[in-house]
This record gives sequence, structure tokens and C-alpha cells, in this order.
Amino acid sequence: MKFSGHVLIGILALFLYPLIGYYSIIISISSIAVDIDHFQILVKEKAFSLDKIRKLLKEGYKEYGKNPKQAFKGEIFVLHSIEFVAILTIIAYFFYYDLFFVVLGILLHISTDVIHHLINGFPVTRWLFFTSNFIRQ
Repeated sequence: MKFSGHVLIGILALFLYPLIGYYSIIISISSIAVDIDHFQILVKEKAFSLDKIRKLLKEGYKEYGKNPKQAFKGEIFVLHSIEFVAILTIIAYFFYYDLFFVVLGILLHISTDVIHHLINGFPVTRWLFFTSNFIRQ
């Protein structure tokens, strides 16, 4: 899903404020901030200006549309992985309850990514399971 879609979902999460208070802000921020692991692509492609980033994203979506099975091949998105979510959940359970709301934000983000990928024929397991990247190599 495009970053703008995640920002919109994050803003919509703020409407939970009357029900869960400031936790809705945590969910909102974490559902957007999880995309920070995409910066590896920007660094690899030396896309350090907004124009280069826009061009890279446009070319990437076009390329993925031509051959969706190759989308994200070789890319590792640790923060988008089920393993990362599991570790955060364990930490939240034993040490810091508020971290559960970060987990909820990440799960919100991942679920919208999965829906987007399934609709567009992009692979899901390649980035959803961090360990599957190592098994394939």
C-alpha cells in the first residue's frame, strides 16, 4: 500500500480516541512509523530528494505491476514481519503493557498491506515472514 494510504488509516485510528484515549495516538503513530524500514531502499537507490523518491516509487509500482511475483524480492522489511510482532507482543506481556498498542498499530499496518498485496497479486509471505527470506537463500 502506498504511504499516503497508511497515513489515512493512521488518521482514522485517531477516531478511537473517545474509546481508548491516548492509546489511539500510539496506534496511529505506530501504524505509520512501521514504514521506516523502507528507507533501506531509498539508501540503496541513493534517492535522497523528494523528486528521486517519487520517481523511484512510480517506477517501482510500474515494475511490480509488470511482474508481481518478483515484487520485493531480496528486500527485507524487519518491522513488517510476524516475528517482530511476536517479539514485541512478548515484551509487552511481560514488561510494558502500553507496547500492546504499538503492536496493534503495526498489525493494522500489516493487515492493510496484506489486503493490498492480495488484491494486486503481489507476494505476501516473502516480506511477512522474516525467516522465510533466509530459508529461500
